[in-house]
Amino acid sequence: MIIKRVLDISSGANRGFTLIEVLVMVAILGAITGIMAMTFGMVTRTVATNTAENLMISQVNQAANWIAKDVESSSNVSIDDGTVLCSMQRYVWDGNEISGSTTVEYIVTGGILLRRVDGGVGQTVAQFIAYPDVGTTFVQAPSAPFQSNTYVLKLKSVYKNGEYKQEFKMRQRAP
Repeated sequence: MIIKRVLDISSGANRGFTLIEVLVMVAILGAITGIMAMTFGMVTRTVATNTAENLMISQVNQAANWIAKDVESSSNVSIDDGTVLCSMQRYVWDGNEISGSTTVEYIVTGGILLRRVDGGVGQTVAQFIAYPDVGTTFVQAPSAPFQSNTYVLKLKSVYKNGEYKQEFKMRQRAP
């Protein structure tokens, strides 16, 4: 029907579209617009969800990397006591030999994980960490003859309406 009209227009006949043809085109365009609007909304929500999830994952991994680095080079590790996630005596290496030790504490305040050295001002390590919470703990792993200095860190991150949990095992390498 529309093709016939187009052919008639190109052959010189000046007839317009009927009301029914116009209404059909409006309905088709409305359906296409509605589908596009729903798709755009769905994509926007998916991107926002993925962004929040990626943020939580990166914060948890960043926190675990900092804590694992300190645990590996520490001489004495204290586990979660409800106020301090963990603390440790860490060796100081001056390039040639061990020249002393420092105390490193990990404290969560208002969802922000702070690394405090020798009681100084805390450095922000990660955000959105849920503590105190059963999803965030630092405990010594069950003893095995060759793994007496192994610890388990469970971190839970909460952001907007989502949460992310991950468990890390780390071993104290220093004597």
